[in-house]
Amino acid sequence: TVGGLWFVWPAVDREWKISMGLMADPEAAAKAAAAAAPEVTLDDSAKEAIANAYKGEPVKEETAEMKAVTAQIAKGDFSALEKEWDSFNEKAIRPGEDDDDDDEDDEDDEDDDEED
Repeated sequence: TVGGLWFVWPAVDREWKISMGLMADPEAAAKAAAAAAPEVTLDDSAKEAIANAYKGEPVKEETAEMKAVTAQIAKGDFSALEKEWDSFNEKAIRPGEDDDDDDEDDEDDEDDDEED
């Protein structure tokens, strides 16, 4: 019987399923949700904030320096950015930090393997 129901169920009319209580009525659920939803009132400042929410900051005009750097980059010359990269790299690396720690860890692992 279950196999027959599986075969016949898609062919059964949706209204019949709802009337028999085998399926929830989506229209009644939508009406109940609409009735339960509270009314929202917004003041003028909130309406203005919503109206302007999608607007970003105005586009800044490119300076002559930015245009020159962009032209260099388009040609494949990144030398104008090297100063910025070097200063960033110096700020990013902690003093005294280098790859020696990794080498020492590798040596310790090798020593542990030899003991086993």
